[in-house]
Amino acid sequence: MSKLRMVIVDDEPWILSHTEMVCGEFSDIEVVGKFTDPSDCLDFLSKEQADAAILDIEMPVMNGIELGAKIKKLHPETALIYSTGYDNYALEAFGVNATAYILKPCSKERMAKAIETARAIAKYSVSPIFIRTFGEFDVFVDDLPIYFKNAKSKELLALLVDRRGSTMTGEQLTSYLWEDKLYNDTIGSYLRRAIMNLRQTLAEHGIEDILVDERNAKAVDTQKFVCDYYQLMDGDASAIALYDGRYMTSYSWAEETTAMIDNKIDFYNRENQ
Repeated sequence: MSKLRMVIVDDEPWILSHTEMVCGEFSDIEVVGKFTDPSDCLDFLSKEQADAAILDIEMPVMNGIELGAKIKKLHPETALIYSTGYDNYALEAFGVNATAYILKPCSKERMAKAIETARAIAKYSVSPIFIRTFGEFDVFVDDLPIYFKNAKSKELLALLVDRRGSTMTGEQLTSYLWEDKLYNDTIGSYLRRAIMNLRQTLAEHGIEDILVDERNAKAVDTQKFVCDYYQLMDGDASAIALYDGRYMTSYSWAEETTAMIDNKIDFYNRENQ
């Protein structure tokens, strides 16, 4: 296997050196460039190729998200890993749902997981839309994460993805999204607002056609995106290796599917013994 060519960008020199040291513990990673200035990284990548980039999110002048977008324009196939001093909940608050992320200072274990995730997403990027369900639920368009302003509209999409193209009525949707409340006009208005917000968010990113939105039947068009859950259920070895026992961890209704995935993993393991 050829080595993974990596660039690292961080405005703190000691973090830069530490991250390079951790990367050095992997025999299949070659750090081909490290930079404290994002512009220097872009100059380098205008002439050279990198398979992956570790980018500090908070940097002056140009932050990691902006840098990542510029790198993708130069090399769409480059996998992006974001580096931050904040945990995933803080990233959600900032509207950043990283493709893969590591906490500073990074550990070898976290680096290994981030690289595995980034590689898997890069593999699935035959479609411009990738939906991740392992761990937290997130949607990526051209490897950049979508930020959902409304939490219920995000959960609504997650539920439809979980159903793998099966349609759900309004009452079925509300029984999951507001499971502690009986269906009534007020709950119905909550659902209509969530659907409206979901339509707007998808339209802003040019992917509204993934939603099948009929009068009292909502679903997703599973042919319009790639999803790690679907790949696993179809027996994809990379998706199976990526799954760590966590599926849409923010949603209690996902526990049933988690059990089904676990059974599928047990089946695959028995088949390969």
